[in-house]
Amino acid sequence: MNNNQLNTVAAIINNHGITATKGSTLAAAILAGVHSGADLKAAFDHVVGAGAFEKFAADLYETLRARR
Repeated sequence: MNNNQLNTVAAIINNHGITATKGSTLAAAILAGVHSGADLKAAFDHVVGAGAFEKFAADLYETLRARR
């Protein structure tokens, strides 16, 4: 997604009386993709960028393993 699209998502959040943050805007955009029928990986990559889900998952996995 580009900045204009994310700004539109943020405006929708704000119009519902919730202060939009970067996190809530990204989460809402990803959730909208899932609700539209995309799987989580496809929705995440559409919003954040191609390959972002794999990198996020790998980083999360390594972080959790390091805490053991």
